[in-house]
Amino acid sequence: MAGIEPIVKRDKGIWYIKTQRCTRCGKCCMNVPENYTHGRGADGNCQHLKYEANEYLCDLGAKRPYICCVGDGFDDCNIKWEKI
Repeated sequence: MAGIEPIVKRDKGIWYIKTQRCTRCGKCCMNVPENYTHGRGADGNCQHLKYEANEYLCDLGAKRPYICCVGDGFDDCNIKWEKI
């Protein structure tokens, strides 16, 4: 997963480019469901979400929250897309 991040996407035939990348706030990996695929820690967050050097990182080796590697965040996410 390291080095993987979508920077272009196509939705309903329209292409978008990422104009703002993940700030590693970690919100997308917090308060996950009890049956979360990657496991849930006692704090309710993904068990792989770790706080280091003023940012939240994924200890699976991606060094950013997992959701940012495979998608485009969530409703309150800082990631921004612009139509090409």
